[in-house]
Amino acid sequence: MAVFVGVVTAIFLFIVRIDFAIVIGMITMIADIIPYIGPFLGFVPAVFLALMQGPFEAFRVAVFFVLIQWVENNIIGPKLLGDSTGLHPFVVLLCLVIGGSLFGFLGMIFAVPVVAVILIVIRHFQASQRKRNI
Repeated sequence: MAVFVGVVTAIFLFIVRIDFAIVIGMITMIADIIPYIGPFLGFVPAVFLALMQGPFEAFRVAVFFVLIQWVENNIIGPKLLGDSTGLHPFVVLLCLVIGGSLFGFLGMIFAVPVVAVILIVIRHFQASQRKRNI
């Protein structure tokens, strides 16, 4: 997801002719890995450089960053995690919220894999019970 955000950011900034678009895209890609403050670390230099070209450009870049973060967090992230783990995107979002609220950063990292493993174990147990009953 970070690669997606970095590439889309670089392309957008290049199209609107913001200086150092590719560098900002790479910074955004690397920073996007860090929860909470990562997107902000990419946002600040992009908006600052856009502000040097005018307030309208800075506003446009700021709106783009908000939009791309919304798309990443509400559409792409849950869909990718759901497809790779077999969990419904709503369950993925729920896991992230609960894991983050209970255990912070580490909870967000481990919530989805832990729930996926628990569901695999439960399904395996159910399948073995069905075989035993047949």
